[in-house]
Amino acid sequence: MGFSFTRNTLILLLWIIIGVFQVKAQVARLPADEVQALREIAAQVGKKDWNFGVDPCSNDSSWATPRSSLRPLYNNSLICNCSYPSGVCHVIKLFLKGQDLDGRLPPSLVKLPYLNTIDFTRNYLSGTIPPEWASTKLEIMSITVNNLSGPIPSYLGNITTLIYMSIESNLFSGTVPPELGNLVNLENLSVILSANNLTGELPVALTNLTKLTELRISSNNFIGKIPDVFQSWKQLQKLEIQASGLEGPIPSSISILSNLTELRISDLLGNGSEFPPLNSMTGMNRLDLSFNKLEENVPDLSGLSSLQYMFLTSNLFTGNIPNWITSRDNRYSHFFLLLHQLRLLAKCLKNNPCPKEQYSLHINCGGIATTIGNIEFEEDQDPAGIAKFVPVGNSWGLSSSGNFWDVDSTSNQYIATNVSILRMNNSELYTSARLSPLSLTYYARCLANGNYTVKLYFAEIVFRDNRSFYSFGRRIFDVYIQEQLVLKDFNIENAAQGVDKAIVMEYKAIVRNKVLQIRFHWAGKGTTAAPQRGTYGPLISAISVEADFSPPGNSKMKILIGVGAGVSVHSLVERLHRRQDIKRKRGYMAPEYALWGYLTYKADVYSFGVVALEIVAGKNNMKYRPDENFVCLLDWALFLQRRGNLMELVDPKLGSEFNKEEAVRMIKVALLCTNPSPALRPNMSAVVSMLKGQTAVQEHGTDPSIYGDELTIRALKDQSGQILQQPMSSNEAERARPVTKKPGTRREPRLE
Repeated sequence: MGFSFTRNTLILLLWIIIGVFQVKAQVARLPADEVQALREIAAQVGKKDWNFGVDPCSNDSSWATPRSSLRPLYNNSLICNCSYPSGVCHVIKLFLKGQDLDGRLPPSLVKLPYLNTIDFTRNYLSGTIPPEWASTKLEIMSITVNNLSGPIPSYLGNITTLIYMSIESNLFSGTVPPELGNLVNLENLSVILSANNLTGELPVALTNLTKLTELRISSNNFIGKIPDVFQSWKQLQKLEIQASGLEGPIPSSISILSNLTELRISDLLGNGSEFPPLNSMTGMNRLDLSFNKLEENVPDLSGLSSLQYMFLTSNLFTGNIPNWITSRDNRYSHFFLLLHQLRLLAKCLKNNPCPKEQYSLHINCGGIATTIGNIEFEEDQDPAGIAKFVPVGNSWGLSSSGNFWDVDSTSNQYIATNVSILRMNNSELYTSARLSPLSLTYYARCLANGNYTVKLYFAEIVFRDNRSFYSFGRRIFDVYIQEQLVLKDFNIENAAQGVDKAIVMEYKAIVRNKVLQIRFHWAGKGTTAAPQRGTYGPLISAISVEADFSPPGNSKMKILIGVGAGVSVHSLVERLHRRQDIKRKRGYMAPEYALWGYLTYKADVYSFGVVALEIVAGKNNMKYRPDENFVCLLDWALFLQRRGNLMELVDPKLGSEFNKEEAVRMIKVALLCTNPSPALRPNMSAVVSMLKGQTAVQEHGTDPSIYGDELTIRALKDQSGQILQQPMSSNEAERARPVTKKPGTRREPRLE
């Protein structure tokens, strides 16, 4: 049977088709006012890649970019709810993460009335939180890792719908507004205060937040003691108070937090305190109470069966390691390291006696073996870990402790590598660096006892200094040498005045038991989420340790370094006299006599300086003239000092087998000894101390006019010629004797 369309049938069919398209259009259509709001938001935050040619709820790639493993921190998602009557859609969630947006927080969010979630984490947004947000119905708000500043606005307390709020890693300052106590529905105060510049006391009104499950207030500048308010926060599961500025002790009321799974309290100010009662926290799996001056011993926590990691470094514990720790399985082997690292070292020393004494050590921390000049830096590529002691041969070892919290354990990295091309000198030392989330210690062993120069090589190779969220990281840590604090709250980027720039910090250390210890500590300051979560802790690129004294039989340089405080230069002269080198002996004191016409009581110091120059240069003072512009070796040395090129004075026959720093020190001491002004010459005990490296070389400039005067130079020339050609008369020998002073008397120099 045939079928024929009537006119009415065609019209009806057409209306059905049009209706279907209208329904589809309505399903995928965002109201015009919300589209306009998105246009305004894009302009305010600086986003330029939204495609307004398609409906924002259409899942177009510009509105919902698929996540990529190449950009793990990036998220560009606009989520709509299209289940409203008549098929109308509304924006409910907005994620603009890791995009380096450089605008400001958008006031126009208020024009999206159905919006409940915003996440602007890791951008370059500046300014503060707009007051318009106070009238929104937000439930989740994250503006972590941005460039926001100013006080935390009190009107945030008006957003009573909030259940999550994070403003971590910004530059907020001032006190915490008590109005935040109005957020009675807030279930997660996660890192609301961490890594800012907040001050003052915590407001009592925060006790109103009885639904809190997570509280983080680390790395700020609060004052006062930890408030005894835990009874109001019984629902807490995670609590973090690291380097907050607050004082101890930890209130005993913390025992009421039986739901805690993670507890981090470290770097409390004030005096020591007792270990807090934690036995009720049976679900605890991570605990860190480092740097708190906790006293006595660790209590029995065997009832915490879920505990996987515990860090208690840098406290004041006494006694033995508790039995409940030693009886646990291998997960707890790191307790030995954290509580008694030196015991492991002692065991290592006992089982591995030193085959010979060492006088230097050079380590390319986290890197491969590298040669810089004539110095070889040893490799240091052990992967380390949460708690590990790594002995390296007989000369050194390292211990690493701590794990990077809030990241997957598989992503833990204890070696950092550079993220850009390095252009500094000796860049091989900085392409990688050793990292630690808590404590990193290098032990140099088998060192000969004595004074050493320690150089620490740093460069910030992780953070950036461009207009991106990679520039917001703040790495702050402490450094100890031989248990003495040498760097407090050290920031590599600030010290080097930028990233990818090297800075070498130099210190003196004394080795008394053949062991040198260098420790790097992270006590909770700085950021932990910039550029990504788990980025923090000390970073060291290389270590150099050099003795300030010469090894036995090392080179000529030991001749002067070995001179004791009781040895006079006259003994050196006597040795020369016994070798019948009479003419050279006269030359030691003759320059002073030529200048002033008499000898002072420090003439022996003067002649000692001449001897020192002769030993370093391998040349005779009175016979050496590099050209007609110079009178003698001393004259040439003064010229090289003014040019800043003292190394040119060193005897080339030494080759490279000598300590350059030691040679320069000897030359500088010699020039101090030959100062034309006797008052500015050091005494012999000071000379010996400077040569041994026990005291710094004094810096007294020599007036060039003293040696540059034409008449003086002529006198020196004439005197040098006479000294080398004629013997001294008896009267001259008498005048050449040093002037001495009796105790308690003042002796004026002779004028002849």
